[in-house]
Formats: sequence, C-alpha cells, structure tokens
Amino acid sequence: MSEELENVVTLTNSKGENIDFIECAAISLPHGFYSILKPLNKIEGIEDDEAIAFKVIVDPKDNTHSYELIIDEEILQEVFDEYNKVCDEEEK
Repeated sequence: MSEELENVVTLTNSKGENIDFIECAAISLPHGFYSILKPLNKIEGIEDDEAIAFKVIVDPKDNTHSYELIIDEEILQEVFDEYNKVCDEEEK
C-alpha cells in the first residue's frame, strides 16, 4: 500500500455521505491534537489547494478517533501557524 493510501481518512458529512481526505499533517499543541486534511475529490466551496483543520478526539474506551471541525479562528490560526513552521523547517 502506498503512503498516500495509508493517510486516507474517511469522514461522513451531515447528509450521510462519505468523503475521503488525505492527511497532510498531524499537529500537536498543548491544548489538543489536530489533523490537517485535504479532500481527495472536489468539495463545493473548497479550492483545490485548500485544506481543512480538525481537532482529533480519541475515545479512551476503544481508542477510536473522531474529527471535530475547528471553527475557532484563534485555534485555527495557531494550527496553521504550527503547520507552516514545520513545513519551513523541513525545507531547510
């Protein structure tokens, strides 16, 4: 299996439709763990070069993951700032 396929996350939208994403990055911050996901197929309102940030919530009972869309602008900015910092470090 290719690395790209291993990083596929399937989420279900409010209409019950499954949407596949590639995980671009996993970001750990003091207040939580976040995932930056890019849709594999076109989603209305999201440009081809855009990604979406989610907070990852792990259920300690069964270790399952759920993804909560980040709507808080401050947290969203912090997640993408950390992502950009990591990308800049990797380029060096």
